[in-house]
Amino acid sequence: MNEELPGVIRIISQKLNEHGLHVKQQLRHSDIFVEIEYANAEAKPIKTDFIIHTDNDGGIRGKVHTFMVFLEMDCHGGELGFYSPKKEFIESFGESKNSKNKVKVLMYDGGLYNNPMPITDGKRVVVTYQIRQDE
Repeated sequence: MNEELPGVIRIISQKLNEHGLHVKQQLRHSDIFVEIEYANAEAKPIKTDFIIHTDNDGGIRGKVHTFMVFLEMDCHGGELGFYSPKKEFIESFGESKNSKNKVKVLMYDGGLYNNPMPITDGKRVVVTYQIRQDE
């Protein structure tokens, strides 16, 4: 485990709490799921293996809040789409146009339906943190 990760998790937890997405105060390893997503579609387009889903009961069993850091979005596509419970498209986040050197952060309730959009060209690097909700 990276020695800096506990400090990063504290900052993320603070930001989630400040925005009304309350997470557990005393976190254990089983309350945190970190995922690094790297996609390079320079050679060929990348489609997602995911279906429209919620983040709850995924990497962590139970309800979570998700904190995504878009480190690089120098691509076409790759946005995160949000959907209604009937799986009808609502909106997307992370438009990649002119955002090559801009870091973006997205925070949301893990119960929202979402799915990443296909990437047709370029690179996308995202770090996703899922943290157990406060009960």
